[in-house]
Amino acid sequence: MHNIYEQGYSVFDIVGTIHKVLMTMEEEMNKDKLFEILKYVAELKKRVMEGLTTEIQLGQFIAKIASLQ
Repeated sequence: MHNIYEQGYSVFDIVGTIHKVLMTMEEEMNKDKLFEILKYVAELKKRVMEGLTTEIQLGQFIAKIASLQ
């Protein structure tokens, strides 16, 4: 994620792309996990819209996804 961020992509663009990819994986993923991840995406989008467009926000998002079992 750090490399993507360093290439100049905005956090909002990264989050939007993640959201689109997740929606295409709807048939292949467990619905409960997909719903949880989409909740995290929505939370991250809210923070980005509030102006928190730092790499730390992306790191927290990845950590939350990684903690799902």
